[in-house]
Amino acid sequence: MLSERELKNLAELARIRLTKTEEHKLLGDLEKILAYVAELKEVNTDGVPPPPAGGGGGTLLTNATRADDGAGRIANDAAPARPAGGRAAFPESEKGFLKVPPVFE
Repeated sequence: MLSERELKNLAELARIRLTKTEEHKLLGDLEKILAYVAELKEVNTDGVPPPPAGGGGGTLLTNATRADDGAGRIANDAAPARPAGGRAAFPESEKGFLKVPPVFE
């Protein structure tokens, strides 16, 4: 069971503010989720083979991704210099990369 104090600590870590109503609802929802996870832990998986190496988590599906070959890459000098974006949005560069202003100080 999840206590109100633990929920407040989790909310603080997640940097979310909850009203008393939201705390009460979320506490109920989290208790249901944790009860379901506890129920899943009790499922007997003896005799269930592990997924194949490199498989998709117990299925025979695999990700269909392509290798990153750099196609479509635009050189910094060739980036469009439109006022609404593109190269103009990055007035500085360093070591061949476009610099982004810091998000956190």
